Amino acid sequence: MDWRPSLPTCGRRLAAASFPDQLDDTWATHDEHSPPVDRLLACTDGAGKRWLVLEGHYKWSQRQNPEEAAAGAPHHTTWMQVRSYLINAVDVDAWTSWAEGQGWHGRWMPEAGSPTGLLLADHPYKSDWPNLEGRDRTANRESPPPGPLVVTTTWYGGVANNLDQSDSAHLHTFLPSTPFSKELDLHRDGDFRWGRAGVSMVESFSAREMGPDTVHISADTLRAGLASNGRYLFWTVLAEKDTVATDPVGPMTGSRFRAATRRRTCSTVCRSGCWTPIARTLHAGGGTSNVTTWSLPLHIPV
Repeated sequence: MDWRPSLPTCGRRLAAASFPDQLDDTWATHDEHSPPVDRLLACTDGAGKRWLVLEGHYKWSQRQNPEEAAAGAPHHTTWMQVRSYLINAVDVDAWTSWAEGQGWHGRWMPEAGSPTGLLLADHPYKSDWPNLEGRDRTANRESPPPGPLVVTTTWYGGVANNLDQSDSAHLHTFLPSTPFSKELDLHRDGDFRWGRAGVSMVESFSAREMGPDTVHISADTLRAGLASNGRYLFWTVLAEKDTVATDPVGPMTGSRFRAATRRRTCSTVCRSGCWTPIARTLHAGGGTSNVTTWSLPLHIPV
């Protein structure tokens, strides 16, 4: 069965993970029912326009009836995170060698800035938008990235901060970063749209339609921008399959969480296949097994 608690969208085009009809004890040990990577990296909207995701966070959960959910019955979940970077075309061979066998879990690669209190109307060139610094742990790596890169996105959470506990739900999604906007000469073209001369080139679809946090760029815009600037787009993909349950341990001590997890990571350059995608099963209480390559499409059409 397919279940869509969160709808990965490209316009109104949907891509969903699938689940077995029953609980599968081997769920976290194989690649079956993995997130549809190829349909989330690249998609076509209802008008036939091709889009590529710059950053997207997706999550799905196996259907449960209310009684099962209330009882904390075991069930399957899966998620996927995509991030992207601009790298120099002349460095692509070095990136290829470096990316072989890398695991992207742990959030050690540079990430989007996470501002508070900035106005959407000032994005991307006014106020403090150009001065944002994201998260980066690469300095502590034995093998840091082999060349300069540009983080393509920044996060938007409205003008509230994380301490706001009001009942209002603040819109949050991803935007093209100021450095990325400069590279492609992108300008605000309305709320959650960026482009030039009235042509929309980058959109945060999830700001207008129910779905996960994403921001997309038109394939034509990206191809032209990469060619004119001597750049490649470098994606990292993280995915995880979990079998989860909560075990009641008493009214005063809450619940204990246990999980068996199948983790996958890969990297890819726009218009090429993944570099040595890897997968491993992590067991509750420690231990790793089923370390294999992740079965993925060898080509992501753009």
